[in-house]
Amino acid sequence: MPVAMKNILPLLSLLTTCFAFTSPAHAASVSLFDGKSLDGWTYNEKIWRVENGLITGGSLEERVPRNEFIATKKSYHNFDLRLKIKLTGTDGFINSGVQIRSVRVPNNSEMSGYQVDYGKGWYGKLYDETRRNKVIAEAKELAAATAAIKEDDWNEYRILAEGPRIRSWINGVPALDFTETEPNIAQDGLIGIQVHGGGKALVQAKDIVIEELPPTPNAPTWEKLGGYKVPPPKEKKADEKKKAEARPDTKSTKGGRDISYNAGAGAAQTPEEQRRSFKLPPGFEIELVAAESEGLGKFIAVDWDASGRMWSMTALEYPVDANENKAASDALFAKGGRDKVVVFDVQRGSAGQPPAGGSPAPLRYAAPRIFADNLVMPLGVLPYKDGAFVQYGPDIRFYRDTNGDGRADKFDVVLTGFGTQDSHLFPHQFTRVPGGFALVAQGLFNYSTVRRPEGKPFADGLKEVVFNQCKLARFTLDGARFENLTSGPNNIWGLTISREGETWIQEANDIGRPIVPYEPGTLVVTGSKDRLRPYQPLQPATLNPPQMGGTGLSGLALADDRDTPFKSKLATEVGAKIFFLANPITSTINVIKATPEGPRYRYEKLADFITTPDRWFRPVAIAFGPDGCLYITDWYNKIISHNEVPRAHPDRDKTRGRIWRVRATDQVAATPPDLTKLSDKELLTQLGTANSRIARLAWLEVIDRNATTLAPDLEKMVTDKTASPDRRLGALWALEGLKPVSTALLTTLAAEANPNLRHEAARVAAASVRPEVEFLAIAAPLVADPQPIVRAAIGDALRRVPNASPAVMALAAKLGREPLSTASEWDKYDRDFERYLARWAMELNPQATAALLASPEGKALPLESRLLAILAVDAKSAALGLAQLMPELKRPLVDEEIRILTAQLGEPAVTDALKSALANPASRAGALDALLKLRTSLDPAKLAPLLVEPTQALLLSASAADHALGARLASEFHLVSLEPVLIRVLDSGTAVFKTRSDAQAKETTTATMVPRAMDALRALTTLRSERADLFMKLAENGEPPVREAALAALAASRSADAPARLLTLWPSLTSAERTTAAERLASSKPSAQALLASLRSGAVKRDEVGLPALERMHTLLPGDPQMEELWRAVAAKFRRVLRLSGGNDDYVDAKLTLAGPFTVEAWVKLAPGINNHDGILGAPGSADFNFFGSQFRVYGGAAVGDLVIAKKKMVPDAWTHLAVTRDAQGVFRLYVNGELDATGTKSSTNTFTGLDVGRTIPTAGGTEGWLADFRVWSTARTAAEIRDNFDRSFAGETLPTLKLQLSGSNWGKLHGQARVEPTTDSPALLTAAEAQAQAEKFAQFRAIADKPGDAARGKELFTSVCLACHQVAGKGGQIAPPLDGVSHSGVEALLRNILTPNAAMEGGYRKFRVETKDGELVEGLLVSQDTTAIVLRQPNVPDTRIPQTNVRKAEFTNISVMPEGLLEAMQPAQVSDLFAFLKTLK
Repeated sequence: MPVAMKNILPLLSLLTTCFAFTSPAHAASVSLFDGKSLDGWTYNEKIWRVENGLITGGSLEERVPRNEFIATKKSYHNFDLRLKIKLTGTDGFINSGVQIRSVRVPNNSEMSGYQVDYGKGWYGKLYDETRRNKVIAEAKELAAATAAIKEDDWNEYRILAEGPRIRSWINGVPALDFTETEPNIAQDGLIGIQVHGGGKALVQAKDIVIEELPPTPNAPTWEKLGGYKVPPPKEKKADEKKKAEARPDTKSTKGGRDISYNAGAGAAQTPEEQRRSFKLPPGFEIELVAAESEGLGKFIAVDWDASGRMWSMTALEYPVDANENKAASDALFAKGGRDKVVVFDVQRGSAGQPPAGGSPAPLRYAAPRIFADNLVMPLGVLPYKDGAFVQYGPDIRFYRDTNGDGRADKFDVVLTGFGTQDSHLFPHQFTRVPGGFALVAQGLFNYSTVRRPEGKPFADGLKEVVFNQCKLARFTLDGARFENLTSGPNNIWGLTISREGETWIQEANDIGRPIVPYEPGTLVVTGSKDRLRPYQPLQPATLNPPQMGGTGLSGLALADDRDTPFKSKLATEVGAKIFFLANPITSTINVIKATPEGPRYRYEKLADFITTPDRWFRPVAIAFGPDGCLYITDWYNKIISHNEVPRAHPDRDKTRGRIWRVRATDQVAATPPDLTKLSDKELLTQLGTANSRIARLAWLEVIDRNATTLAPDLEKMVTDKTASPDRRLGALWALEGLKPVSTALLTTLAAEANPNLRHEAARVAAASVRPEVEFLAIAAPLVADPQPIVRAAIGDALRRVPNASPAVMALAAKLGREPLSTASEWDKYDRDFERYLARWAMELNPQATAALLASPEGKALPLESRLLAILAVDAKSAALGLAQLMPELKRPLVDEEIRILTAQLGEPAVTDALKSALANPASRAGALDALLKLRTSLDPAKLAPLLVEPTQALLLSASAADHALGARLASEFHLVSLEPVLIRVLDSGTAVFKTRSDAQAKETTTATMVPRAMDALRALTTLRSERADLFMKLAENGEPPVREAALAALAASRSADAPARLLTLWPSLTSAERTTAAERLASSKPSAQALLASLRSGAVKRDEVGLPALERMHTLLPGDPQMEELWRAVAAKFRRVLRLSGGNDDYVDAKLTLAGPFTVEAWVKLAPGINNHDGILGAPGSADFNFFGSQFRVYGGAAVGDLVIAKKKMVPDAWTHLAVTRDAQGVFRLYVNGELDATGTKSSTNTFTGLDVGRTIPTAGGTEGWLADFRVWSTARTAAEIRDNFDRSFAGETLPTLKLQLSGSNWGKLHGQARVEPTTDSPALLTAAEAQAQAEKFAQFRAIADKPGDAARGKELFTSVCLACHQVAGKGGQIAPPLDGVSHSGVEALLRNILTPNAAMEGGYRKFRVETKDGELVEGLLVSQDTTAIVLRQPNVPDTRIPQTNVRKAEFTNISVMPEGLLEAMQPAQVSDLFAFLKTLK
């Protein structure tokens, strides 16, 4: 729109408004709703209520059974009515409207009279409700009025009724202008609001204001006309709205999308209802601070600035995951979203003090104001000076308010390159710490390469820093430094720092680490293989067994105010600490007590602090505020967590969110000081003050205002032994931010009794440059400090000394004392952690370390300290030095030492040393076990020669443990030369005996095995032994376990006749065995060919080979004529799609005509290189539904141009559902995967003729890709209809408005090279019958799962079936997510994950497929992938390492690693038992 027009429109609107008020004098405006009660209205209390200050009617949880109205008690004649109205809905017919000049129908819920309609397809229309039952008028410029609507948002309606004339405006745009011509229509009546029946709809209204105008003399009224009269039969007409509601093609509950998930969560409550539901310990109360409001909701966390203002941010756009749709994610970040950063200003008296009079009032905040908007889920926000650091997509930005109006007007990118793969793992936990840094965390499935903008290098000269998966890092506020600090835990959604600087982080999963003591360099158990150093030790669990419940711990807060009731009411022990944890899975606030015990804390879980029956309560963040109260950020959502249902599931609440505050009933209420208004000297008094938040903000404020004149005062405070340690530390941190801290001061602190003072002396000593001799004077006494946190601080400081000398490295070597063999778990860990930090420091200074080793001092070091220094130099020298010292070691080699040796096997001395370790019975088992752990990172071919002899000794050992280890070694290192030994073990451990069956009067033979023989058989399977004859005999005669293992060995055998032998056994195999055998035969080319031959001969029936096996055969045997013939024959059972090869003449000759309203929809998968040659419908000289710049669009021809363009770009090689609607006004809308993506800015009611499916206008090429389930409707389907049915197929159904459906084999007349072909990856569309069958299956298993079961038997079943992939209490496989606390997900979620595992899966849990160059297919969970190898993990077998040199193709599939059919294979009693056990996992 030209700028001039933009300036004119407001003027025109103003003129329109002015002319509207030229009627005679009238009454002043009055409000019809006070925001609190429904006085003056009549209504059904079951439907209508006041909620959050809004008139609210209907429900998003249950269908509104019939039309319901709330109406004024007063009748109005002429008037000017204004109101704001909002309509949202999830299912069925979603509609509302404003009744005017109406009456209630007696004994009925209906009203009769005019309705100014509201709802998609009905905006700008005047409907005569329950009288003439039809649309009697619509806007002359209907497209313009409709375009003014903000869907699912607030819209302002103005209705002016003067005599027979009725006019309306929508958001200021003229809509209706109707004059009644019938004489017997009343010009007075009630005003009402409707929620239409038949849908899950919620209507809200506010700001309802009316100006009464003088009545029209002698006008007809309801009283004069005799009131409401039932229309005579001959005049009664069908209700158009009811017809729309009851269309056969509108989704019904039967056979439709099942949205009953998590039904146990119930309906959403109002904030007041929710507040009353909370249960707290005696002496505490909870109050609401903020709740969802217009444009605000889904708060993520809170923080405070120095003035006391509270900051928060929204996540209305959640979720937006690039690992599912990168193009859509990128497009949203490029455009901007609905999210905001908001500020809650403090309502205070003068001079930043509490209001005068009486006792101090509770801290009160003003309504939230927007600081920054147009954001997309800013997961991290940190207030700073005149702005805030904000995470946005791949960036950390600093948003600034430069003109002082309280709103950001610019931003700078501080850092970029952060991964956006998973939106609930974006960078978060922005927390300032001493030294000028801020912390930042990232979650498990995100990968980042952090850079500064414009290619600027970091302070250390690096251009980028890899920051992959779950880690904590820190950065300077100018972005000049970025550093990884931890490996793990998986998702750090909790972080808290004590007033003395102690730091704790949180593991989200309940695996015994709900609270984790942190020091730089920590490794916490994690799903990532990334390590800061290969030898980084793993921190033990702090709270075992797991007992928090749930897999989404999301917040951690320490009650650290002086004399806080949050501690005194829960713990009495001296030095004890109380932590509060947000647990959204269990809808609780948990409590952990930490009690000093020796040099550490002992952690224990106390009773839950807050519980509620409202399962929508989802606390996702928790923090203590500057008023001493506990603040809880409540996501308030029915859906738990991120993955158990599809991202677009309608039950995901997109608007609600609350912030709660908990206080002690006897807590002294006070408004905190505005630190920014205090003088420098006054600011000093706040250091170490009673409130820990204020004390922290005070030292930060000293730094931020650069109050250098305070340095002398701060130095005095730091050395004041009469002051509390936290006050002294606050002064130290402030001083550090202003100037380098003197060595004399740090030397004093290093001798203090308080370990946190000593800790900070060590840290600060290396944080700024100082003479090395001074650093050594501070650090040397602390190397042997009795407190592990102080020794850890020294270890971290040693690696930060620039250009360190041998003297500093000598200190590091002294820190690296010998490992502890007999000590507590934590003592061993502390020693290993110190050795790791010491070695890291020495690795960073190899020349100084080498010089130390060559010096007399180095040679005099204790053996373990000297060895640690040797390991820190270059790899070759480390291996040679280790080999030389091995004879002196009195212990077995550890894993890291074995790794160092194996990396240098080309050195004879190293090879000899490793041989010696393997030959020595005392060290052999440990060395071999270490090699097994390292196997996936080693080249087996180089190690095999060294392993044969010790492995053979183990295999022949009488020890069962030795034998099991030998079998693993032979298997995992592929020691083919040991096959004869394994055969002997197998023979000697297998017993074959004869039994007589009286029933059959004949003898049979049975084979049984001892465990060592079974180990040998499994090893021979991995080695693909040629002894197919032996395996066949065992399969024929073995007991079930023997038979199963023998069949696996036979299927894997490299013997040329193994496939034939296995197929000979085919008739005797069970159905399950046949399925497994077919998939194993389909894993290599030769065996796939044998299976193909048996299929052709009829020895194997087609229905005995499942789709996975056939699809793998098709992959392994491309171009094989017999395979292609079979594929075509068998594929008749598979879904068929339209294949278009990119030719200009490749399309379906449909010659469609689109006139009036319509909907065109299809599933589309396009080849890479998407452009306007690709399309779904078009014809030369007509319209073209094609793609331009990868964006779907509707091109109306040269005269019209683009009518609508998608915002999201099309992703190649991925099935995407696209829908286009045109309504009666010619407005076009585009939907992507069931969600509205774009609304056209132009309208066109032109008729489009001659359209062909898959055809486009450009002549240089055509569509290259696939189409499935192409449908044309003769109506503009609603958003709800499209969303609810985009994954449905209507094949075989007759629906009045469905004019064309092309799917399966029915694609009509094909043109050019267009063809119909089967595919295994088509979208999984459910027919009505299939949807009904799935619903019935869910109902069947839901009933079984709810039956009482035996939890003990269920545990046994779980152990045998599930534990190979999942972990519980830290035990089990590492293929799928941990299941600790899974009972809190509910039976419905568990069933959905088990019965339909592919419906909504985390990107990291998709099956990964590798096709090797030697003709094999290997599938499993991707563990790692680098330039040397791919490592896959499968249940019950060792990780498989595939060298990249043998990889032909590698890619993720769209299949979950969770198998389907798990419950179907169980007996009902087993299902009940299994769920009985799962319900115990709290």
